[in-house]
Amino acid sequence: MTHHRVVLPALVACLVVMVPTRLEAREHAAGSLYLRVSGGLGWVDSWTEYDASPIDYPGDDGISEYAGRAFDFNVAAGPLFARDFSLHLSVFGWVMPYEYVRDDYRLIAVGPGFTTWALPADLYLSGAVGTGRAAFGPHASIRSDPGIVFDLSIGRDWWIHRHVGLGVMATAGYHRFADNGPHRWAGSSYGIKLSTSFN
Repeated sequence: MTHHRVVLPALVACLVVMVPTRLEAREHAAGSLYLRVSGGLGWVDSWTEYDASPIDYPGDDGISEYAGRAFDFNVAAGPLFARDFSLHLSVFGWVMPYEYVRDDYRLIAVGPGFTTWALPADLYLSGAVGTGRAAFGPHASIRSDPGIVFDLSIGRDWWIHRHVGLGVMATAGYHRFADNGPHRWAGSSYGIKLSTSFN
């Protein structure tokens, strides 16, 4: 699965750099509130570690892996302190279909984040650290305890209106936490997302 970790960020980097700046209608104006909603295609490589007894489970290495395509999302809202910096609350995660249980594998996290822009190019770096949990299915019949989730993105906005922008971003994430049993959950995620920003 390593090729996904290289191809996705490389592709969005090409898109961000090569799309001409003349698509920008005008430079955006700073306001009191910043809101960004993004979603797109992602790749999840997650696993659980558990205590496998060599007597009860001969040949079991104690690791179950869950990898595949996912829908990656992020919603960020908070004050815009300057034209190039915002602190915000972020809700982020992913949802991955998991055919073996005929359901989905999902992660949702909430936590503080930041976005800083390199003007006038409107390139930005955005990150968040939150508390979240992983679960199978909408009713969370199998789920982890809450743990730490990281999210880091780089992208670009094209402001089509004084207060409205469209953009593209590359995202990488990491999660690690335990559950109330012998399991330990960990993994990473990568994605390319389209975004809509308001300020």
